Amino acid sequence: MLVVDEQSNPFEVGCACEIFGGPLRPEIGFPMYELRVAAPRRSTPMRDALFSVGAVGRLDEIDRADTVIVPNRPYVETPSRPVLLAALRRAHERGARLVGLCTGAFTLAEPGCSMGAGPRSTGLWPRSSGCASPPYIWNPMSFSSMTVTC
Repeated sequence: MLVVDEQSNPFEVGCACEIFGGPLRPEIGFPMYELRVAAPRRSTPMRDALFSVGAVGRLDEIDRADTVIVPNRPYVETPSRPVLLAALRRAHERGARLVGLCTGAFTLAEPGCSMGAGPRSTGLWPRSSGCASPPYIWNPMSFSSMTVTC
């Protein structure tokens, strides 16, 4: 499940679609994922209103996803929508794999998906030092966790 919201960056959205939404790849031999897109609204403007993504699923569809991908957001100081944070928290609590692309790590940290005794955040990201002090737990290059950021 790819989650988009207003101001999501088209590059990360496109990368997620290419990696997780591609057709059967001959070198693998089977489809790895069935990618769906969910958003708080039916039509969601991407960064700088370059275009809108429409005809997407609802956020409650996250409740059935094994993997939830959160692309970056340009303004990490602006809180995410409470409905999105609640959906991510539910996914985390039931053990879904969470993937934050770039500043999507901050979106995952907001509802506590990278804190506490459970899964930690893992990443290769230059601004990760912003997550290095409590309440955030940051494990660079520790790929055994369930919450992965890139």
